[in-house]
Amino acid sequence: MLDECGSYGKDTIVEDYDQTIKLLKAGLITSGSTKATAYTEAPNTLKDFVLQRKRWFRGNIQVFKRHSDALMNPRFGYLQKLSLPYLFLGMVITPIIGLTAIAMAIFGIIRGDGLYVLQVTSIFVGVHYMMTALALRIDGEDMKLLPYAGLLVFGYKQIIDVLLLRALIENFRHTKATWTSAQRIGVENDTKK
Repeated sequence: MLDECGSYGKDTIVEDYDQTIKLLKAGLITSGSTKATAYTEAPNTLKDFVLQRKRWFRGNIQVFKRHSDALMNPRFGYLQKLSLPYLFLGMVITPIIGLTAIAMAIFGIIRGDGLYVLQVTSIFVGVHYMMTALALRIDGEDMKLLPYAGLLVFGYKQIIDVLLLRALIENFRHTKATWTSAQRIGVENDTKK
């Protein structure tokens, strides 16, 4: 099947995602399996996390640009109607809205609307905690993880937004995208601790 849509491209740093889009454009189907087992190693430091996301975000921009012809061509079905528009929203619109919301909240506090900002923020955080509790329950995860859900709203989201905007700016400046990798510790080394 991979032969039908071409080999891995050498002009992107997220070749697996690029290959998935090629398969979809060729009319083939990609699917996941609930029976598959995959092992991955998450970054252990903020520096490694930033390097990983920088590569992912720059690579996603490369893939989006490379396959942007599918955005206006209804022949590509869900790729045209859902997948690529979702990628655009997530990579461009969401970080701009997120950082704008923070700026507007700060501006609101300065103008004396601190109580209103607190109320809206509390509602948003409350809904986020309820959604997280539901997700933990559905997945059978430990509910002791729930208190950490606030870090997704305050901290993680802002880091991701800044990294996405940085990737966009680097792309517009034609900064060369390079392969970056997190330091690997491995399962063997991790169990010796």
